[in-house]
Amino acid sequence: MAKKKSAPRSPRSSRPSTSAPAASRRGFVASSLATATVLGGAAARRQVVAPSPLAPVLTHPDSPMPFVHEDLTAIVDPLLNEQIPRWVDPIIFPAWLPPMAVGKLPAKYTSAVGNVHHGVAPEWFNHPSDWDRFPVQYYELHQMAGSYPFLPSSMRIPRTNFWGYVGRLANGTYLPGGLPPTFRFRIGQPALVRVVNDLPEEMSLHMHGGHWPAHSDGHPNFLVLPGRARDYYFPNIVPRVQGGNQVGSAFDYTESVSNMWYHDHAIHLTAAHVQRGCGGGYAPTLDDLEIGLIRSGVLPGIRGVSDVGPEYRNPYDLPLVIRDDIFDVRGQLVYDSDGHNGYLGNVARVNGLAYPYMNVEARKYRFRVLAASNARIWRLRLSDNSSF
Repeated sequence: MAKKKSAPRSPRSSRPSTSAPAASRRGFVASSLATATVLGGAAARRQVVAPSPLAPVLTHPDSPMPFVHEDLTAIVDPLLNEQIPRWVDPIIFPAWLPPMAVGKLPAKYTSAVGNVHHGVAPEWFNHPSDWDRFPVQYYELHQMAGSYPFLPSSMRIPRTNFWGYVGRLANGTYLPGGLPPTFRFRIGQPALVRVVNDLPEEMSLHMHGGHWPAHSDGHPNFLVLPGRARDYYFPNIVPRVQGGNQVGSAFDYTESVSNMWYHDHAIHLTAAHVQRGCGGGYAPTLDDLEIGLIRSGVLPGIRGVSDVGPEYRNPYDLPLVIRDDIFDVRGQLVYDSDGHNGYLGNVARVNGLAYPYMNVEARKYRFRVLAASNARIWRLRLSDNSSF
């Protein structure tokens, strides 16, 4: 019987050692935090955590448990939906996270790919050569705590504490803001995202909607421990029609992903972590067909801008991340799993803000709507019942 030829290996450097230079990484993260105004440390689930060397700790003088309330009857005067004013603040959109480097290791990476505590998918070192249609884009994403004014400014209520994702830039500073940053991927352009957990609980990043190696898929038990990092390899390819991963087998572009989002997926903690803010990250992918539709005017966008990477900036292609939450009178999020029967909030939020508004032009828009609630079922309609 003839022996099958294996797929050619993509040229990668040899596999690095698995030891992680924790001390040096801790040093550069700590030194960079002075530039970020939205970031802080966090209180752990059901206990107060000692200050981390990775980030200053947010103080909560009124409560050592700002995030988890297992008994809602113990909450003093939770805010009611009727107390939240409507259409006060303009909507916000997540900032685009530019790659730290393209085609080469970023200067701010302190170790080679895979030379972090939780390693990298083996496919990084051995994969079909046609997975590398474009050069690799390198990113760094930190899971951190911070605060942001998610409730209407007219209420003059304290900023809401949250756990979330913060992107690191090529110069070592952090992308500001209260929403998980946006990735924009192109089919055939691989991405390496180094995810650093600066929170006191184990996390697992799941990029929802892609075709990934198992090690990078955010399995509930593939945890990133506090103070550690994992290199997530997202090849941004689509499945083969036949032949497994053999070079020459056709790709199935009917499975080409478009609207992806990322969220925490840690076992037994996913719901609580997403409710705290570790969910709703926007990561659309574009293929040649979609880029062509923008250039021909079928899809909204700006020719020469919205069809040119790596940003693909498009002010007419926007995400609407919808969720519902409960806030207490201090403006802090309240979570109750209701015995694992689902969390239902009484305040609707879009892109983090409670009841924002948006001024639009008289033209075509593309809204990518994500229902990011824990349990609520949404029925969306226009106020005049127009079709959409």
